[in-house]
Amino acid sequence: MKRLLTFLIGLMLTACSFGGGDFTTSEDPIHIRLSLQDKNDKSLFLYGRLVIFPMERRALFFFVNTEARTETTADPLRKGFGVFGDPMKEITGKGHDHSITISPESLSRIIDLTEGVDFFVEDPVIFDKGKFQYPDGVQLFSGEQAKEFSLAKGKFEKGSEYLADIDRLFRAESVLMNVLWQLPGKMDQIDRPEQIKLMHSLLDTDLSEEKFRELLLLFGSDRPFDVSVMEAPLELGTAGFGEKVLLFKADRAEFLYNDYVKSLKTKVDGFPIQVLNGTDTSRLASRVKDLVHNRGVRVLNTDNYRSQDFAHSTAIEHSGDFRKARLLMELLGLAENRVFFRRRALDLHATVIMGKDFNMKSLLKE
Repeated sequence: MKRLLTFLIGLMLTACSFGGGDFTTSEDPIHIRLSLQDKNDKSLFLYGRLVIFPMERRALFFFVNTEARTETTADPLRKGFGVFGDPMKEITGKGHDHSITISPESLSRIIDLTEGVDFFVEDPVIFDKGKFQYPDGVQLFSGEQAKEFSLAKGKFEKGSEYLADIDRLFRAESVLMNVLWQLPGKMDQIDRPEQIKLMHSLLDTDLSEEKFRELLLLFGSDRPFDVSVMEAPLELGTAGFGEKVLLFKADRAEFLYNDYVKSLKTKVDGFPIQVLNGTDTSRLASRVKDLVHNRGVRVLNTDNYRSQDFAHSTAIEHSGDFRKARLLMELLGLAENRVFFRRRALDLHATVIMGKDFNMKSLLKE
């Protein structure tokens, strides 16, 4: 009896030490509050929640645009929301089990520790007062480049400046998705005691080093969790002097989150894509459409890519869903390192560019 009591007490203490439960075996979702915060004035560049669903092997990154406001007369959320405020608690109906806060400088260092992130730049980008230029094509971002690309404010026409705030969050989500997608190929160099210790030291978190390592392994193992990313819906409001501002609506965000939870076990099927021909082979995009349409995707558009000398077939996923990226990779026989993420508010969930390496025979297999 004494041994049984000792065992039960030990089991309870172990469970308590894990806070919100074990990342891989908990029957309940685990909520981690995420903040990318200026280390000086504490303003929020990014704010959201990582929700882990161990039983479904899924992970959701849900962000609230920190340039949005709760009402037209309120300050943007980047200025904070008080000691007791937490928009994500209102959305998910649950407080957080753990929290991770990181500064932009620490984010840059962590990305450098993973030897950068490959990113497919669809159109050349130059930011005002930026340190770097971003030509189109696959680019290896250093930590500083990834930080600038994620946080710099782009240019939009006068009266539409709010679009820059929307695009900035999309760019940050895109960098995050590419980092996590490429993580399994880098775990051999990351999963070392000294590396884990250094990366953990760059965070302000209640996770222990061991729990932080477990979190990394969710995304970096041979069988990683499927990741999705989404953001709270916004409305456009008018503040003083006719300024257009973004408004955050918790009720719509709550509906979106609950809809995601209900769809956890739903198979990805029939999502819309476009196919572009990056070669001089006539009608290649149309021929690919004939073979892949209704095989998990719906091809809504075919066209020629701007270059007819595109070497490697590539998929760019826009909706923020690893499952869709995996389906495209398997359907088209793409290499994992030719799949990228660029979040956009498009009806098309992915763009596929057929390159000179594409083998039509791979599509003839059922």
